[in-house]
Amino acid sequence: MRTLGKWTGVLALCALASCADTGGAPRNAGQSAISDAVHNGGTAGFAFLSPMVSNPHMKGAFEGRVPVTVRVERLGAGGGVIATYTRTTGEGPEIVRVGDDHYIVNWQTRDFNLDPTATYRVSVFVPTWTGSAIDPVGRRLGFADVDVVSSGSQLRNVDTNEYVALLDGRTLPIRFRLETGVVDADGDDVFDYADNCPTIGNADQLDTDGDRIGDACECLGVTCVALNQCHDAGTCDSRTGACSNPARADGSACSLPNSTSACTSGDCGVVACDELYGDCDGAADNGCETPGIGASCSNGIGSCQRGGRIVCAGASQPVCDAVPGAPSTETCDGADNDCNGVNDNDIPAISCGVGECTRSVAGCIEGVVPMCTAGAPSVEVCNGRDDDCDGVSDEGIPNQFCGVGACRRSAQGCLGGSVPMCVAGSPTVEACNGIDDDCDGSVDENFNFASNNSNCGGCGRVCAVGTTCIAGTCAAVCPTGQTMCAGVCRNLQTDNANCGTCGRSCAAGQACAAGVCVGQGTLRFTLTWSVNGDMDLHVMPPCGTEIFYGRTAACSGLLDRDDTVARGPENIYWSSAYTPGRYYVCPESYTTAVANATWTLVVVRNGIEVARQTGTPGGVRHGNITCGSGFPGVVALDL
Repeated sequence: MRTLGKWTGVLALCALASCADTGGAPRNAGQSAISDAVHNGGTAGFAFLSPMVSNPHMKGAFEGRVPVTVRVERLGAGGGVIATYTRTTGEGPEIVRVGDDHYIVNWQTRDFNLDPTATYRVSVFVPTWTGSAIDPVGRRLGFADVDVVSSGSQLRNVDTNEYVALLDGRTLPIRFRLETGVVDADGDDVFDYADNCPTIGNADQLDTDGDRIGDACECLGVTCVALNQCHDAGTCDSRTGACSNPARADGSACSLPNSTSACTSGDCGVVACDELYGDCDGAADNGCETPGIGASCSNGIGSCQRGGRIVCAGASQPVCDAVPGAPSTETCDGADNDCNGVNDNDIPAISCGVGECTRSVAGCIEGVVPMCTAGAPSVEVCNGRDDDCDGVSDEGIPNQFCGVGACRRSAQGCLGGSVPMCVAGSPTVEACNGIDDDCDGSVDENFNFASNNSNCGGCGRVCAVGTTCIAGTCAAVCPTGQTMCAGVCRNLQTDNANCGTCGRSCAAGQACAAGVCVGQGTLRFTLTWSVNGDMDLHVMPPCGTEIFYGRTAACSGLLDRDDTVARGPENIYWSSAYTPGRYYVCPESYTTAVANATWTLVVVRNGIEVARQTGTPGGVRHGNITCGSGFPGVVALDL
């Protein structure tokens, strides 16, 4: 069942059963689920009628000749079509009938096993043309979702601005109006699904070429374009929709790339190529496509290079007609004598220097034999080489060290041209002694001096019984349920000066309840519960007007906190004098999440607690029920 956002519109189906008021307004309304001309921007000219919805104001002419189809389907899991009605067929004796200005079919719900927890959708269809045949349910004009309820008292809780309310087992008259423009857009008295030109009036339905596109529409959207530059666009033939495209006269000017061109028999051809272009492929439609024909070119590399001209070879590839010369032996002269693309290659290198200072240079640089210069010596390192170029390798390498803390060890710096392995000592269990026993670079790291009772603030400092280590200092321990605030143990659930957290004070006229500052006054009722969820506090004072989330103020009392997600508190209080008499207090489970929660009610009068009671909804989801003597689990107090 979808809850009601407004109370208006309920009378649409209350005539089918009695309606009962169950208390305050629900909190959330469902999404809109009716689509027609007046609901949610649906199909213009189509609308549902009373008793499904309020009768709309429609100006167009009623069309009663359409073979409409009405379907009823169940939405969601296990859904599907459960009933189909047409002008000639239906469920049992029911078919779609036509009245003076409407269509109607009675859905006899007693013949169907409806599920009050499901939503049912009523849809209205008209035929469409698919391109090869008429589909009787090709176009849905609109729909209305039906909220089925199991009792008359529940009808009032259905939002009829968004759903059609229906009592299970009763008959729903599915009544709707269809205007001519919905199925005959061009007004030629031929319905769109049968009209061969539905956007332009053509009552004669003339179709010369028999393609089911009327002559009135053959040229609709057709723009004649010339086949090529040697044809004119021509005109569209209304009988076939084809363009004439006549050829231009031979010799007419046309344009092909890089050439002088003219039309012949409707095609553009090359008369002459532009300079440095050629028609190597002989094709008539791409002009002189090959650039560079006749340009200077060369073949061969280095000393073998020879000059010539670019000519066509085969269908489209240009080539150079030059023939390369023969290669010779390479010498250091800056030329490519052996014609391999590299000047002065394969000339032997020149070497000089000792040890790591040995250097070599190419045997030829830019046609000249270069000078060889030895390298500069560097600091000797352990690598088996003479780094300082003195004829001795690896001399003067210092010892090395490894490991940290108690594991630190040393070894030779170089042995046989390689750095020998330095093996660190083995770590031991870290002790609180100022030494890195486990060799991880940290000293006494396993001892938290800020909170370790045996080493509070330093090794060996033990906290006495009844104290604990806090920030490196032995301090007193607060009892369970209390928190240390500025050196004093406080109950953050009830302490007005430290409500919910240290230092948060409640204002004058307030009290701390469950860690929240609430109104105190002369009388207050405070409700908390054991699990997160929405439990509501309802109080019926002697004046007879209920105070709850839907009416937060009455008879001088005020609801100043409504918790819908956590465990409370919810609080109703009188800031000034209250009226003595009997008060009914109702802890109500608004959702199933709190149906098995344990609630606690505290009553404080003039600052003194006068009552404390606990209970449970017993697995029942109350929702929103008026508080009074008949409420299950009501707490009655004479105050």
